[in-house]
Amino acid sequence: MKPTFVLLAVAFAGVGFARPATRSVNFEHDIVVDGTPMKAGSYRVSFENGKAVFREGRKTVAEAATVVDSATRFGNTEVITDTSGQQPRLKEIDLGGTRMRVEFN
Repeated sequence: MKPTFVLLAVAFAGVGFARPATRSVNFEHDIVVDGTPMKAGSYRVSFENGKAVFREGRKTVAEAATVVDSATRFGNTEVITDTSGQQPRLKEIDLGGTRMRVEFN
């Protein structure tokens, strides 16, 4: 099955920074991050020590991630998921308005 593209709403943590430490994202569908099911909704995501850390209230889920600079700027934020299992699993996030791609292992 092909990866699914899901748009995310992204609010920048700060204007003028090439790699903001924290962003706000909205998953439009349920998704699995590091084996943990996450409901559709808004999460804060930060990039710390080679991991993307997703937070919603008291819930925190971290998954190993690599931040890659793309050759071109992304017009929209997209989440790429692997839908070959029972639930979509997070594979990549392309951050709109930047050249920043976050790849998940």
